[in-house]
Parts: sequence; C-alpha cells; structure tokens
Amino acid sequence: MDGQLIVRLGRKIRETRVRQQMKLHEVAEAARISKGLLSRIENGRTVPSLSVLILIIQALRVPIQSFFEGIDAVPEASWVHKPASGYTTFRKESSLGFFHEHILSHTLPNVAMEASILTLEPGSARKPATTEAYEFRYMLRGEVQYQLNGDTVVLQEGDTLLFNGKMPHLPVNRTDKPASMLAIQLLIPA
Repeated sequence: MDGQLIVRLGRKIRETRVRQQMKLHEVAEAARISKGLLSRIENGRTVPSLSVLILIIQALRVPIQSFFEGIDAVPEASWVHKPASGYTTFRKESSLGFFHEHILSHTLPNVAMEASILTLEPGSARKPATTEAYEFRYMLRGEVQYQLNGDTVVLQEGDTLLFNGKMPHLPVNRTDKPASMLAIQLLIPA
C-alpha cells in the first residue's frame, strides 16, 4: 500500500471518529482492537489488515462505500501543500493542553514524514509517549522542559532537538504562557 495513502486513510479514520464525536477507546473497543493500535493507524504509523480496517469502519458507524469517498492516492511529487480551509487542529485523546495543528504528511519510497505545530498550554499534562519514528522539534516560541528517557532538556525559542521516539519522551510547559514547536516525525520502515 502506498505510504501517502496510509497516512490519508489514518487521517480519514480520525476525522470520521471526531465528527461522530467518538472517543479513541470507544472505537477501539467496538472494533475489538487495542487503543494503541487504533492510534498508530490514525497517525499513519501502522498499516491495518483488511479485516481490521473493516472492523474500524463498522465501529465508526459509516457505510464502507462512503468511507472511501475522497481518499485518492496523491502523486509522489506533490511537495507544495496549501490547505483549502486552514490546517486541521486536533488534541490527542490522553493529553490535556496539547494541541496539534497538522501541516503536512508525505511519504517517499523509504520514509514517511508528518509535520505539525504542537502548542502546549500552561499546565498541560499527559504520560510520556513512545513512537516508532525519529522525532525532530524546533521551538517557535516559549519554553518547555523536554523529558527524554529520564533526563530533562530545556528548550527555548530557536532551539532544536532530534531523538529516537522509542525513548519515553514528554514535553512539559511549566511557564504561565503557551509554548509552540514545529514537530516532525520521520518513520523509516524496517
């Protein structure tokens, strides 16, 4: 399956779930899969089997035929992305005060990339996360304390950070102002 198509399929699942006002765990339970698997599928990091994809679509309570409307393969040379109605902002289920503004997803033959602006409100909270991607951060404004595998690094405007997402990681905003960063994930298939 084309990597870009995988990302678009995952985005369609998430958009449909949000439009249906369903929580991640509700869809996962109805589809009889783990919440973690559904999250990886929604973020384009895992390719669902056909049977799992059908279970997810059924859990979303939409006709299978209409679910696939508008999901077309994007040509590999589509480098310029201009959203018709602004970027999509979303909040991950298990976080408080973490807002992601999706900018771009693109897949090349050996790497999938997703870029977003991550804004952390003061007092934001979630558990440390792990991913199957290399993670790059560029601080746009504010200050965060980035916890990486038990160590803490302070990032301020203009600072960059590159790390293996398999390490437990968590950005923490201990200030009284929002902090924003460019967040890029690079997934290199095994």
